[in-house]
Amino acid sequence: MQLELLGTIRARSAGSQVDLGHARQRAVLGVLLLEPKEPHTADRLVERVWGDTGPRRSHTTLYGYFLV
Repeated sequence: MQLELLGTIRARSAGSQVDLGHARQRAVLGVLLLEPKEPHTADRLVERVWGDTGPRRSHTTLYGYFLV
């Protein structure tokens, strides 16, 4: 698998583009890939992806990304 993190976050497998979900889902993946050896709590991911403008139920939204 080839991952592209500069610009639009993309992945390719066997030459075909892999669907990584919508922009926020790709942003969460980007954070995890850019800091692979760091522990990531839900609070940290919410802060990195949404900053101070996160949705009211940002933790629930975040958990939903991993169930897809």
